[in-house]
Amino acid sequence: MIIKDAKGITAEVHLYDDITGLDFVEEYLHAGGLDRDADGTYLVKDARYIDDYATEACNGSNPDFEEPLNAQWEYKELLTMKKRNLTPMDIYQICYSISPNIRAVVYSAKKGALPLWSGELQSMPRVYREAIIDHMFIFADASKISELVFALKRSQP
Repeated sequence: MIIKDAKGITAEVHLYDDITGLDFVEEYLHAGGLDRDADGTYLVKDARYIDDYATEACNGSNPDFEEPLNAQWEYKELLTMKKRNLTPMDIYQICYSISPNIRAVVYSAKKGALPLWSGELQSMPRVYREAIIDHMFIFADASKISELVFALKRSQP
């Protein structure tokens, strides 16, 4: 379950039953009563408070529970990027583990267009490296990125 609070903290949370292994976090947090944003993220008042509360409930130090919950709590804060225009060079710099010799293909955002360029990411012409991405696809083999495909926005005159 993904939660987001008023301070902008976004976290992925799970509460796994020790016996069945089932994740019952939505029931625990009464998710049906929570508002959701356009992406389906559950909106909460304070994500870190929820983390502290559930951690204490599982380890037995929460005074609201007579005994520890028979469950494993998982809380992972997610990095969020402000929406902005990204270029292929931004993607390379953000994903520093991407090899510079990974295969890359560049298209225009127009449907059905032929590739404008293809080759190793490191040899991508500057005009494409600095263009704004409309959308992109990432292809992987055995959890390793093998190819990046960029569709670039049409430049404004």
